[in-house]
Amino acid sequence: MRVTIVKQDETVTKDGVSHIEIDMSDLPNNVHAIQWYDTVGDVEYIDETQSEIVHIRNEEITDFSPYQKYVDACNDENRA
Repeated sequence: MRVTIVKQDETVTKDGVSHIEIDMSDLPNNVHAIQWYDTVGDVEYIDETQSEIVHIRNEEITDFSPYQKYVDACNDENRA
């Protein structure tokens, strides 16, 4: 599964299909995006004190489960 989650856009893209207006209000404000590539991914952090997006760092992740709820929300959206 390939997933891109962009907090500011409220967008989740799963395997090339985008879903908008996904609630991500519980993600920290300094998270810009989460990228997942089947078994590994990155959390992209920004400087939330800046008016423009200023990238600070990426953190590699090997567990997608904390972010699965955003993909599940896309599935819920499709059933509505």
